[in-house]
Amino acid sequence: MKKFLSLSKYVIIVVLWQILAIYIDNQLFFPRIQNVILSIKDIIRNDNFFFIIFNTLLYLLTSFILSGILSIIMAALAHKFKLFCDMLNLLFSIINSLPSLIIIILVIIWSDIKFVPLAVSITIVVPIFYSNILSGINSISNDIVDICKVYKISNFNIIKKIYIPGIFFYIAPTLGTIISINLKIILASEILSQKSNTIGGEIFINKIYLNTSNIFAWIIIVFLINICISKIIKIINIKFKKER
Repeated sequence: MKKFLSLSKYVIIVVLWQILAIYIDNQLFFPRIQNVILSIKDIIRNDNFFFIIFNTLLYLLTSFILSGILSIIMAALAHKFKLFCDMLNLLFSIINSLPSLIIIILVIIWSDIKFVPLAVSITIVVPIFYSNILSGINSISNDIVDICKVYKISNFNIIKKIYIPGIFFYIAPTLGTIISINLKIILASEILSQKSNTIGGEIFINKIYLNTSNIFAWIIIVFLINICISKIIKIINIKFKKER
């Protein structure tokens, strides 16, 4: 029954899409579903398809890892030094108050064009990561850490058995959201920086040529990529909970 309901929502969307496309009757403005499917086939058959996907996913993975590393370092220092914590809170408040478009434009002005998607995604994702990691660190009782030290448990085991599970507990529920936001920011950066051989770059080129079918095709491809990533994250979360 659940599978039927899950499938039916997609069928309803496709039917509504087709009805709206027939009503509008303008392929340039809103293409019919069969034209979008043909565009998807053409895109997949392109020799550069997997290279384009790889480049965007590489930006996603690299920015995710770098954001995580920076956030851990910042959160550890903020936990230790109150002044540093206050400074970061002020900085991140400013960043969070700015529209993503302004941040993208500033990064385009300040940095090399090839680093724009990476720099923008790190700038926007780090505050989210940092907040969750700091909450995880602060949730760990100092008494537990002190007891571990009394029994001469190594710092490595303290980090592995206490800090990592504590931090992951706060990150896990928002991990899918963080990656989805990260992907959207990277795509927006690729479009505005006109980055070639990326999904955003392809969307920008199709916008210039008014190829709406291809734009919708790429949107569907991005949606499918996001679903795959969400499934992977769900599997990781389940595995981590079992190990705990």
